Amino acid sequence: MGKNINKPLGVIILSILLACLFCLPAVAGENENQTSVYGNAADIILVDFDQINQTDYSITQGASLPQFPSSLTGYDANYTAYALDVTWSSGAYNGLSGTYVFEAVLPDGYAFASGINTPQIVLVVSGPERGSHLSSLNSAVDTSLLPLSAGTVDTTVSDAAIVAALVGSGVTPFNINVTGDPLQRGLYSGAGAILEIDSGIVMSTGDANDSFSAFYASTAFRNPGDADLDLAAGTITQDAIAIEFDFIPQTSTISFQFIFASNEWDQVHFDDVFALFVNGNNRALMPSGSPVSIGSVLSESGIPWTSTTPASQGYFVNTEGTGIFGFTGKTVVLTCSANVTPGEVTRIKLVIADVGDYIVDSALFIQAGSIGALPELPVAGDTTLPWIWMATGLGVLAVVALGYRLVLKRAPRRN
Repeated sequence: MGKNINKPLGVIILSILLACLFCLPAVAGENENQTSVYGNAADIILVDFDQINQTDYSITQGASLPQFPSSLTGYDANYTAYALDVTWSSGAYNGLSGTYVFEAVLPDGYAFASGINTPQIVLVVSGPERGSHLSSLNSAVDTSLLPLSAGTVDTTVSDAAIVAALVGSGVTPFNINVTGDPLQRGLYSGAGAILEIDSGIVMSTGDANDSFSAFYASTAFRNPGDADLDLAAGTITQDAIAIEFDFIPQTSTISFQFIFASNEWDQVHFDDVFALFVNGNNRALMPSGSPVSIGSVLSESGIPWTSTTPASQGYFVNTEGTGIFGFTGKTVVLTCSANVTPGEVTRIKLVIADVGDYIVDSALFIQAGSIGALPELPVAGDTTLPWIWMATGLGVLAVVALGYRLVLKRAPRRN
C-alpha cells in the first residue's frame, strides 16, 4: 500500500518542479523589461528623496570645494526608506568664477526613477580677490579719525511707508508688492555730506543699514534674483530687492532722480544692475540704451573696467576712503523719465540686484517724492529730437528723447 501511495506523490512533486522551471524565465524576463528603462534589473528604483538641508554654497576662486552632504534618504515606489552614501558630480565645474550645478551620484544597486527631480547642489564661485578685497579695505580704516555718520537709515518702516515717501503727496499708490529681505530697503536722511540727494529711499543688494558706515557694505542674504531684471539685463541676478506698485498719474510724464552706488567698480564681470519698469518696460537706460549697471556707467564715462577703483570721471564719482559711506563709488544724480497716460493705471517696478555673486553690495538712493512732472517727451516714433544739449549755469544737461525712452540727466556735482 505504501508503494502505491508514494508513486503518485513523486509524480506530483516532479510536475510541480517542472512547472516552476518553465515559469522562472518568463517571470525574470518580465521584471527585466519593467526595470530596464530606469536601471539594471537588480537596481532598487528610487522615486523620491528627503530635501537637502543645504542646497547652495559659495566659495572664492581657488578655494577647496565645500563639504557637501555625504548621505541622503531615498524612497522606492512602496515608500520604503533607504539610507544612501552619495557623491556629487558636475561636468561643467572648472574652478573658475561662475555658478555650477552638482548632481547626486547614487551608489551601486540604486537608480533614479524616470522623470524625478535629481537632488542638486548649486555652487557659486567668486573671483579670487573676493575673500580679502573688502576685509583689507576695512582693516585699513582708522575709525578714531572718522566723523560719526553721514546719514541714517531706518529699515523698520513698512513697505507702504516707503512707497508713500517715493511717490510724494498728491499720489495714491496701490497694489504694493515688495520682494527681498526687509533689511534691503528703508528710508534714509541726513546724507548731505556724501550724497547730493540728502534724504529719500534706499534699496540695497545687502543690508541697507551699512550704507553710511566707516566700513564697506558686504552682506549675502543668498536670496533669488529677479526674472524681469534677468531678461532686461541679459544676465542672472541674485539678492534682488524689488518695489512695485500701481498709481494713476495726473501728468503725461513721470520722473525719478537717483544715485547708483556700489563696491563692485573694481570687480570685472560682477556687473550689478538696476532697472525701472514702467508698465513692464525698463526705462532706466544709459544714453547708449544699456541698462544702468556697473559696466555701463564706467563704459559711458570713458573709464576702463580694471581691478582698481577708478578716479572720478563722467557719470562716476570715487568715494573710496571717505569713512562715512559704505561704497567705494557712486554715480552723479541721474534722472530718468517716461511718458504715461494721465488718468490711467500705471505699474511701476524698481529693482536692483547682485550679478555674479551674493557678497559685495550695490545700492540705489532715490529722491523722496521723486515722481513728478517734466516737460512732455515726444510721442512714440518721433525721432526728430534724438539729443538736446543745453548749457546752464549749473553744468551740462543731456536729454535723451527717443520715443518713450527714459531721460538720464547729469546733475551738477557737489563741490
